[in-house]
Amino acid sequence: MQFPNIIKRFAKYTIFSSGAFWFDLLLIFLLVEFIHLQYLVAATGGFVIAHSLNFALNRKWNFHETKEGVGKSYTSFIIFGFLCLAFIIVSLGFVVEVFHVNYLIARILIACFVGFVNFSFNYFVSFRMGSHLKKDLNITK
Repeated sequence: MQFPNIIKRFAKYTIFSSGAFWFDLLLIFLLVEFIHLQYLVAATGGFVIAHSLNFALNRKWNFHETKEGVGKSYTSFIIFGFLCLAFIIVSLGFVVEVFHVNYLIARILIACFVGFVNFSFNYFVSFRMGSHLKKDLNITK
């Protein structure tokens, strides 16, 4: 059975994003536990570094067919990333403070939702792959 290219892209995106996410968690942990930064500040720093890594990996190995310039695609990628970061920080603060969930567990739960939204936005906007959608869905007509 041949999987549609969109599934393959999503799988690659998930692999790269997961790697960047675990790197993000490691950075947050190190910044909170050893540098003693406040967890929301640490989450911001970790996200920016990991999100840039995620862009580089996805640009090179997942969305290499894009005609969008590196600067333009990185700009939309990082701007949307900051919007997601705002959602992450608000959600993280809410879940930790209101529900008393560990900050790392809360961050993992929030990542599941944000990852899907990020893939969709980056597919259609950052890398302008919408023209590939029929091909990626294996639609021939």
